[in-house]
Amino acid sequence: MERKAPQLVQLTAHLAIRPERAICSVMTVTPPPRPEDHPDRFLDAQEAIETDLLRLVDDAVSSGWGEREALAALIAVAENRVLALAANDETEDLLRRLKL
Repeated sequence: MERKAPQLVQLTAHLAIRPERAICSVMTVTPPPRPEDHPDRFLDAQEAIETDLLRLVDDAVSSGWGEREALAALIAVAENRVLALAANDETEDLLRRLKL
């Protein structure tokens, strides 16, 4: 008998109880159409994630969250991710200097 990961069992049980909470769409992001140094690359990235990001906000609103609070939460998550990346860069730089 195949064993499922505990998270999958928990998710499966949750969806069995509340099937309306199931995520029905698959998020896809198109790859960058231009090189990293292209001036429109940042705009390309925004366009690549916009549809799925707005769908996520709509899902949050459908679940009872306000649109502004869902957007604020997304911004906070993004800011936290940027801070974590910066902290990782600083740590890697420090480790590189210590190895010299």
